[in-house]
Amino acid sequence: MHDSLITRTTNITVLIGLLFSGGLLIGLLGLQMLICSLGVDCPLAWRIVQGATWAGFFTLPISYTKYIRRNFKKINVHKYKLRLKYATIVFNLLMIVCIQLGIGLFFTTPDALCYAHDGQV
Repeated sequence: MHDSLITRTTNITVLIGLLFSGGLLIGLLGLQMLICSLGVDCPLAWRIVQGATWAGFFTLPISYTKYIRRNFKKINVHKYKLRLKYATIVFNLLMIVCIQLGIGLFFTTPDALCYAHDGQV
């Protein structure tokens, strides 16, 4: 039951991430613009966002595993099924953001995002 709940929740989250990936990317753009409003140059702001997502890419699975082991080791999973479901959804959404921006690094550069023909600046 525990594994099927996580599998079902993961499948739902991946579907949501694929359908609404534009919203996630708009959120990343907003984060980059917030960093730029603090006086940071545009390419450096993108590098900060990309560095944060790469750090999340490696630390989120470790922290999620520790959270699951700490909170759901010796308790009845059926009693806390909703809490486990929400934790899995949050983890999956954050990982989708990290994966999307991490893959984007292979197709563009921060300079191209800021100063290219169709860039922001």
